[in-house]
Parts: sequence; structure tokens; C-alpha cells
Amino acid sequence: MPDLPRLHGRLLASRPLPPGVTGPPTGPGGALRVLQVGEGRFMRGFFDWILQQLVRQAGYDGRAAVINPRPAGGGVIADLVRQSCLFTVVLRSSSEDRVEICASVARALDPYRDPRGLMELVTDPNLDIVVSNTTEAGLVGSDPAHRAAEPVTFPARLCLWLFERWRRKVRGGLTVMPLELVPGNGRRLRAIVEQEAGDRGLDAEFRRWLDAAVEFPSTLVDRIVTGFPPDAERWFARLGYRDALLTVGESHHRLWIESTPGLERRLPFASTDLKVRAVADIRPYEAMKVRMLNGAHITLAALGDLAGRDTVAAAMRSPALAAVVEAYLAVAAPTVPLPPSEVAQFGGEVLERLRAPWLEHALAAILENAVQKWELRVLPVAEAVRAPAAPLTLSLAALVAHAGLRRGSCERRPGGRIQGPLAAQWHEGPWARWVEELPGFAQAVAADLEGFAAHGVEATCRARLAAGPLP
Repeated sequence: MPDLPRLHGRLLASRPLPPGVTGPPTGPGGALRVLQVGEGRFMRGFFDWILQQLVRQAGYDGRAAVINPRPAGGGVIADLVRQSCLFTVVLRSSSEDRVEICASVARALDPYRDPRGLMELVTDPNLDIVVSNTTEAGLVGSDPAHRAAEPVTFPARLCLWLFERWRRKVRGGLTVMPLELVPGNGRRLRAIVEQEAGDRGLDAEFRRWLDAAVEFPSTLVDRIVTGFPPDAERWFARLGYRDALLTVGESHHRLWIESTPGLERRLPFASTDLKVRAVADIRPYEAMKVRMLNGAHITLAALGDLAGRDTVAAAMRSPALAAVVEAYLAVAAPTVPLPPSEVAQFGGEVLERLRAPWLEHALAAILENAVQKWELRVLPVAEAVRAPAAPLTLSLAALVAHAGLRRGSCERRPGGRIQGPLAAQWHEGPWARWVEELPGFAQAVAADLEGFAAHGVEATCRARLAAGPLP
């Protein structure tokens, strides 16, 4: 392949776009209205893409400044600077691939290298949105023993940024939109910021301003973004340029936001065809998304990895594993406190998305912090059902088997069999406590583990779903 140039604003100005590639919206770039805390692939493939659709469809006149919440993110910031803050988003579906060059980011800054530039950003009078994705572990307060030192957590820094805006008498309020996958993320972030303000002894007038002028709507995001593709060179050949930030995801997207007075005034979602919905109470939608999509994800990942599959697409090509996912969704759906028709539509979308043949989403990545994920995603379903339904006990058995593999007390065998003292793992994890109030779960999980050892994961799944004897 000939040497290709890197994506840059000068490159776009010097040549036509290749067929099938949508360029950024034309016209003025707009003011810096959004401070984006988080530089990762999800923010590029989800929020930055949404921001560009607001510009394209609703004439929104703002763009984002991106900062990295941790020092390790400085490499992505440097890539953004080298590419004049441009990157390519590829959204895949069963019918077509949509390729779009995203220009919704106007500035990228590493606050660890440029603290003065950061202070200019946070006190800019045009700024009226702060959006974050610092991972589930990011919404925590400061260690009280080190509160006098430079703050290291995002909520503590946000508290001081807001204090500086108030101290400098920057007019206008703010909407702070956390996108972290944490239940009630807006309420949680507000509580931590208010706690920080009190513990740091900040002016009482500031705390009153914080309560009156800063909104913290809770949000819920939904899009699978797999990031930089393994076949990037093929994409570069098609695009005619190299892009260090090439971001691949699914075309499906949803964003639920709890309604606030300033939200629609600042971000005109209603003037677009984006699947963004303002709701009075986000908790039922959290239950639907977390129990169904995320619960199906962790169940498929745990069983698929044991069966020797490495991606979502590969796992869903197994009829036995796909059947477990379908059965899991059927069990989870009645536990969601929303109209059954809405839940059924969402469940159908989940199946369609997981069956996408291009979804090279690594099961190993989904299995990070698997125990915590299972407790948040699948345990509420089991507690609501209170019966040892096959997809629930198979999911938990897979989690227990993974614990044995991690400890080295168990090992994989041909045919998807797991050998070792699987039953012993039951007493060395939190699962025994989880199922104390769930009749029949302990016995069913033990039987599933015996099946994994004797017959393999997929054979056990087939037999359990058929409610027949193991071969």
C-alpha cells in the first residue's frame, strides 16, 4: 500500500472526500460550549458524534473542548492535536456502514501539561455544558486524609472548577451531564460535589449558587463502540488517509436524560431525529438497559469464553449460546418496570445487535470486573424471579467457573469442558451469599458446574434449556 497521509484539516481542504464518506457540516465552527472530560473511544463514537448531529440537523452553534481525566490519556490528546481534532467514526449495521468525519471537537488539551489552559476553559463564559465519562470508578470523592493536596478525582476537580467560575463571577449556569454507567449518575455526582464543597470549607454563597445555577441530570447511554478496528489498514485504503483515532461502533444509539429546565435550551435534541429522550425518572430505563442488554452481555461473555469463543459475534454463532441469550431476555423482560411493548421492542433490538456479524467485541473486555458486573446486572433479575431459571443459573455457574480459572485451580479441556474442583469455588466467592434467599439456585448451579466438567459448556446449555438429561 502506498504511504498515506494522516487525517488533518489541510487534507480535507485539498482533496474531495472518497465515495461513501460524509464530511463535517459546513459553516462557522461555533463557540466552545462543551467541556468534555474523557477522551476515549466511547466519547468519540457516541457523544462527539451526537454533538455533530446537533450541528448538522439543528444548527447548534457549539463545539467541545476535550481533556483527559487521567495522565494516561495524554496520548489520545496528542493524536487529536496532530489531526486538528478530526477523527473518523464508522457506524455499522446489517444494512450499511455509515462513515463520517467528525469535527465536533474544537480543542484538545492535556490538563496535566497545561493547567493554565484548563483554567481558561473552565472559566470561559460561553461554556454551559460539562459532559464526562471517567468510567464507573471515576465518580468518587477525595480521600479525606489527602483533601488538602491537589485533587485527583473528577468530582473533586469539578467542585474546584465550579468554585473558580463562581469566584470570577462568570455569568450563567451550567448543565453537568455525567455519562458514566452508574445508576443515578447525576444525583451521585451532585452529592459528591456538594460533599467536597462542604468538606473543603468553601464559601456558603458558592454552595447556594451551586444549588441554584448548576444542573446535574442523570443520564443513561446505549451504544456499543468497539474502537480502533483490527482491520484498520483495510479502512485506511478505502479512506485514502490514516487515522490514529478511527472509531468503529454500531449504528444503534440511545440516550435517556432526566429532564431539567436548561437542557433543551442548551442542547436542542428535540429538533433532530436522534434517539435522545428526556424523561422524568430514569430509573425504569436503567433497569431495562442494565438487566437486559448488559445482563445478556455478561452472560454471553462468561459462557462464550468458557466455550472457547473470543468475541460477541463468535459466541452468538453458537446455537446453544445464542439460545441462552434469548432465554435470558425472556426471563429478564417481566422484571423491568416499563410497558411490556416497550420492553419487548428493546429486547428485540438487543438480539439484533448481538447477532451483528461484524461485532468483534472482545469477550475478555466484557469480563473485566465480571463479579461486580454480574451483581449489578443479573442478580436483580434473579432476585425478582426467585426461581432457578436455566439462563440465570448457567450464567452464575460460568462466573464461578471463571473464578476457578483465574485462581489456577481449574483448567480448560477439549470440548469446552472445565476440569478441577469447581464445587469448591462456591464457598470462596460472594455467590453463596447472593443466593441464600433464592430457592433452588445453589443446587442448580452445582448441577451446571458438574455438566461443564463432564460434558462441556455448550452441551450443558443445550440440555438445561431443553430441561432434559445431560448426554
